[in-house]
Amino acid sequence: MKKFLFILTIIFAVIVLSCRNINNAGKYGETYGGYIFSYDDEGVCLLGISKDYDNTNSSFKIPEYIYGLKVISIGALDSEEYSISSHNFSHIYIPEDVKYICKNAFKNCCLLEEINLPRNLSSIGDNAFEGCSSLTSIEIPSTVTSIGNSVFKECTSLKSISLPENITHINSEEFKNLSSLEEINLPTSIVYIGDNAFEGCSSIQNIEIPNNVTFMGNDIFKGCTSLKYISLPDGVTSISPGAFKNLSSLEEIILPQNLSSIGDNAFEGCQHLKNVTIPNTVTSIGFSCFWGCQSLREITLPANISKIGRWAFAKCVKLEKIYINAATPPEIGLIKNGSIKYKYTEIFGGNDINHANGNDRNSTTISEDKEHYEYGYDNSYTYSTKRYKQNSPKIYVPSGSFGTYRSNYSLWKTYTSLIYSSN
Repeated sequence: MKKFLFILTIIFAVIVLSCRNINNAGKYGETYGGYIFSYDDEGVCLLGISKDYDNTNSSFKIPEYIYGLKVISIGALDSEEYSISSHNFSHIYIPEDVKYICKNAFKNCCLLEEINLPRNLSSIGDNAFEGCSSLTSIEIPSTVTSIGNSVFKECTSLKSISLPENITHINSEEFKNLSSLEEINLPTSIVYIGDNAFEGCSSIQNIEIPNNVTFMGNDIFKGCTSLKYISLPDGVTSISPGAFKNLSSLEEIILPQNLSSIGDNAFEGCQHLKNVTIPNTVTSIGFSCFWGCQSLREITLPANISKIGRWAFAKCVKLEKIYINAATPPEIGLIKNGSIKYKYTEIFGGNDINHANGNDRNSTTISEDKEHYEYGYDNSYTYSTKRYKQNSPKIYVPSGSFGTYRSNYSLWKTYTSLIYSSN
């Protein structure tokens, strides 16, 4: 028996987990008083609740001590059977000495309406509150310095959030699909906003992006259908793919003066965008960048523009004039890693758009109001035979380059009848 206990002690010593690594709360734990936990020299990490725990109370007060040791973190087991979410609590109270909320700690607590975050809290791990669809508000303490990926994803009842000044990064999907979110205050300390950070926040109408932000990921505001105005700080030098895709209410955006490139599908589906001023520093506009901007009537491309992505202005049905200030005709095609991978002639639509895996296919049928086929950020195609009608705005180019744009050696020769001298 003593030998068995000795071996058991060794096993527990090996599998005991420290929740100070906020994204590794663990697979195993010990049980005491209905609580499943792990511990180290600093204290206890609550991992779950055993099956025999009293499940009749809608409120849950996390204990300050377990087995005589202070609870300093809250995590989760891999098994949902013993998770906090399996007990359907509507109110959870956390002791003030808890410093870490680990990965998945309260994930899918779909009935949770209220939870206090302790004043000594330091970090919140990945997916910690994901799927807490009844949570209407949460106050993040000023002591928090780190918030993981997808922390509040699918918290569909959250209406407002204020982040503390110590936060520098908004990570991927952190606030994705918060469909009720109306207001969020971003601290001036933010420098980084990750992929899909605010995707699907369909109720938010205004957001102020701090001046210190230098990086904004893919699809960050995709589907934020109530946003009407955005101003980007000058530290942002590129707009990532899909960043403002399907912002159907967007009327105005201020682009930074040091911007060099605008990614694929960046403004696709911005139906109410009437004006956009592209800075002189921009050299590249991506695939389907302004696809379906149905209120856009004219646009000016700067003298430094050298690459325009395919279908950049397709289905811009009210577009009447494009002013291109570049003396050398920009290349048209599929842009990858800053270079044209495949050259094509159409930026408005056209007759040779039926492709699969980059290979042209013959087709002559064009019909209006058909969606373009899907196109990946890795420049790969999903095959489709859907077609659409080309729009034909007038193209104004520098007088000294008029002949160059219309020559047989230019991809722009397709638009000979649309090209005019700007002088």
